[in-house]
Amino acid sequence: MSETMALMKNKKLFILSAIIIVVFLLLGWLCLVLSSGIATDTGRYNTVADRAYSWRTGGWIPGGLISKDQVDDKCTVYIQESGGFEPYLALTAYYGGNVLLLRKYLLPELMPFNENESHLWNWEQFGAYYEDSTIDKYLNTAFINTLSQAVRDAVVDSDIIITDKSSWYFGRWDYSGIKTRTILRKAFLLSLKELSGPALSTVAPEGKPLKYFKDDYRRRAADFPYGEKCSYWTRTPEIWDTYIVIFINNYGVGSETADIHKGIRPAFCLKKTTTITQRTDIISGQTVYAVE
Repeated sequence: MSETMALMKNKKLFILSAIIIVVFLLLGWLCLVLSSGIATDTGRYNTVADRAYSWRTGGWIPGGLISKDQVDDKCTVYIQESGGFEPYLALTAYYGGNVLLLRKYLLPELMPFNENESHLWNWEQFGAYYEDSTIDKYLNTAFINTLSQAVRDAVVDSDIIITDKSSWYFGRWDYSGIKTRTILRKAFLLSLKELSGPALSTVAPEGKPLKYFKDDYRRRAADFPYGEKCSYWTRTPEIWDTYIVIFINNYGVGSETADIHKGIRPAFCLKKTTTITQRTDIISGQTVYAVE
């Protein structure tokens, strides 16, 4: 090999080594910036969209796994209800162009998806149908009225996808004809699909999986403020019968008759421009963000 070729080869090796070193230095700097931002929550936030879950608050960054508590702290916005301020998770800023908020803790009272005093369902009663069910009516009347006037004024109508009644018919063994439709609601339950649940042949694809749950399915589990975990309803039915509804528990998903009492985890949307402010009077010794 000539001296010129040797010099050129050494030069290429030097340049390649320098590039590799620079890349590793940049990755190390990025890890420090991201991990410090996740851990200390030193960012500036002006609107509810600034708190929405994104790649920066994701379950994994170069350098390590981010815990659920760290992720939730970055995505939490406090909403005033009649009993005081409650934490909500800003799951995405792209739910029909708005910010989707999900109550972090379950409501204190267990409720049926659809009331039925006899506990005997006829096929034509469609107890698992979401529109105008007991829980649908409750969320858009009694629950929405527990929110402060300022929050109620900020809540926007959302298009949500539900299973259409035509998906059911007596004696169905082929579930290829499952259909969905869209309804307009202020407050609602999330669907199994949005909660990134498993694909089931007896379940309609109601909406799209939310990245918050897709990044770590264990985030689906919910509890009461005092720490006790409890299963809670989705808005998704199983169509092998007309009164069976999907629920979420600490271990995964299941299904139950619509008149059983389970936890309720409301969701609603706010405009991206909804302002938030820092508050030190909600939790002692902590600075949090709240919708005024």
